[in-house]
Amino acid sequence: MKYLGALLILCGCIGISHLYETVEKVKIKNTKEIRDFVSFARNKIDYFLTPVDKLLSEFKSRLIDDIYNEKEDHKKYLIYESIHFINDFFKNIGNGIKNEQIKLCDFTLKQLDFIIEKTDAEYKNKIRIFRTLTIFGGSCIIILII
Repeated sequence: MKYLGALLILCGCIGISHLYETVEKVKIKNTKEIRDFVSFARNKIDYFLTPVDKLLSEFKSRLIDDIYNEKEDHKKYLIYESIHFINDFFKNIGNGIKNEQIKLCDFTLKQLDFIIEKTDAEYKNKIRIFRTLTIFGGSCIIILII
């Protein structure tokens, strides 16, 4: 019975580390999707002066629509460092002349690229550390039980 409990604790710890890894992957994927939208918006504004509602309807992303319309708290789905730049972008897009909007898109793209690159580099180390900690913690609990 002790061994079954030990196995369950170890499996739970592995599950927790997998859940953390999945959450981090989703944050990176969503931030990359927003970066793609900013790039798309920059090109559409530069070449066609496309209004914001048409940009949103052409890109067709639920995440982008939710962030623009502030339907729910999107902070838990994005990389923490990028939230400020994303909020500023969606608050100011559609305001001002063409050159101001293009500069806003360029600035946001540059910041998001930097944040995504930094997060990708740190991602593997964070996951490795978290896996090690959960396995070690589970092993300590198992030793205490047995």
